[in-house]
Amino acid sequence: MRVIGTKALGLRTPIIRESDDLVNVVCQTVKDAIEHEKITINDGDIIGITEAVVARSQGNYATIDQIAADVKAKFGMPDLEQGRWLDVGHIGIVFPILSRNRFAMLLKGIARGAEKVTVQLSYPADEVGNQLITWDDVDDNNLNPYSDCLSEADFRRLFGNELNIGILVSIIFLIINRLVQISILFFALIQNVFWNIPIKLLPPTFTQEEEQNVR
Repeated sequence: MRVIGTKALGLRTPIIRESDDLVNVVCQTVKDAIEHEKITINDGDIIGITEAVVARSQGNYATIDQIAADVKAKFGMPDLEQGRWLDVGHIGIVFPILSRNRFAMLLKGIARGAEKVTVQLSYPADEVGNQLITWDDVDDNNLNPYSDCLSEADFRRLFGNELNIGILVSIIFLIINRLVQISILFFALIQNVFWNIPIKLLPPTFTQEEEQNVR
């Protein structure tokens, strides 16, 4: 008798780089998971691969300028005399997921292709649970998030400019991540200088190119 329904497991792969053989990487990762974690693969099981991993292996990125050009092409008007697309006047972004590491770059590309951008956020949290404010904040101010719409001025008046704890934790985590990367690089260089041991340095989790570009 089957008593467990659908369950999902996340498998950790090596860092995926452009031109990597994704088929071999995935197969080896599944084999390692079966061997080390004692996972049983059954008929009908599905192995899913995120689009981000596929894009990384293909080198399939879009620059901020390309995003801006795409926004103009979709929402702008052509300037026939100059042979180019005019900037979009005013564009709206509704309920974005703020924790996506690509959202800031996407927003920058959209803003570059438009004269004005209005972002509408759901509160107290976005659709995946990233909180702007707490439910206690909502109750204390007698707000109904299902009917009350706040302007930026309203939000600042009610909640000020204090950082949400989730945002603060994210910033701290990013700083720690950078410090760890610098420490690894420093000790690797010291090791190479004093012991003359060949080393291979891996790129950081977020490279400068990744921060400037978006899939």
